[in-house]
Amino acid sequence: MADVSPTHLEEHASLMYVRWDDLYKIVKPFQIFCAIPSDAVDQRRSNINFSCAASLVTDARPNKSSYTLNTNGFAFRDYPTALEKFDNTDDIEKIYLPELDKLLQVEFPGAEKIPFWDWRV
Repeated sequence: MADVSPTHLEEHASLMYVRWDDLYKIVKPFQIFCAIPSDAVDQRRSNINFSCAASLVTDARPNKSSYTLNTNGFAFRDYPTALEKFDNTDDIEKIYLPELDKLLQVEFPGAEKIPFWDWRV
């Protein structure tokens, strides 16, 4: 791999990746973020093995229109929000998630329901 020096749109970072485990052929990888009942037989919070790798992260914003859900599995959207800070769970749930729901209704016309079962900011 060629040595690539970061530009103002790039940054070197250490990122965590899921390391393959043959267990995943039998059991899906999981990570639990809520409290586990003390009487639960299985007290594991995760069965995921991570590895850290040096990565060059590139700012995608200058080319954001070239990313599509069909091709990349994600897309960038400029969408205004009334939320000023993302540091309060109640505000995120009352303000931001309903805004996100409206955006997704535009992105996926005809969707009857768009559930949010997990989110992290």
